[in-house]
Amino acid sequence: MKLILVITILIHISARIAIGQNVSQIQTQIDSLIEQKSSLETKLYKINGELVELNSKISQLKIKEDADNGFEIYSIKEDDVYESADVSSRKLGKVPKNITLLAYERRGHYYRIEYNNGDAWVFDYYFETKDQQKTRLDSEKKRQQQKLANQKAQNQSNEARRSRLITLFGEVDGSKIYQGKVWLGMTDTMALHSKGTPNDINRSVGSWGVHEQWVYSSLILYFENGKLKSWQD
Repeated sequence: MKLILVITILIHISARIAIGQNVSQIQTQIDSLIEQKSSLETKLYKINGELVELNSKISQLKIKEDADNGFEIYSIKEDDVYESADVSSRKLGKVPKNITLLAYERRGHYYRIEYNNGDAWVFDYYFETKDQQKTRLDSEKKRQQQKLANQKAQNQSNEARRSRLITLFGEVDGSKIYQGKVWLGMTDTMALHSKGTPNDINRSVGSWGVHEQWVYSSLILYFENGKLKSWQD
């Protein structure tokens, strides 16, 4: 029994030692990964700094290129030309609508242009760059396409309604209902299809039958036993 007890104790001790070694190995791996992560973050910080510097140089070169070669701006409205980048400065003349100019600098809300063999400035509100013009024209094209698509869908819907009314009431009456017309002798069902649901219905019942008064915003229809007898507009 004593031998078994000693063996059991030795097994437990060996297991605890093995677990301790595994924990130590895992901790070593974690420390190594943390060190690698820190190294990569340092490199990433350096790369980001270099990217910022490169973007700054690119922007400066683009500005220099624009100053040397100019870039196109398009006038969407007649605008004044100023002596300096300030609306309170002296006016030198006007730029017509719908022309393309070369601008050589942008300062705040002003573009520097060549005017009468000298430098002058125009307010950017009435001018578009090439990219802005393309965006506007693309947007206008999409709006026009959407308008045409909506109109086509509406025409199809109208034609389907017209065909449905003709099927229900015949060619003559269906066409008149489609046009929103009313006439003496038309039924209340026809009127409902022609004018829609009234704002109010006043109904009276007597020995003479059923009288109804349909009230619309600018029209009153008078029915007797489901037939239109008169109206007021």
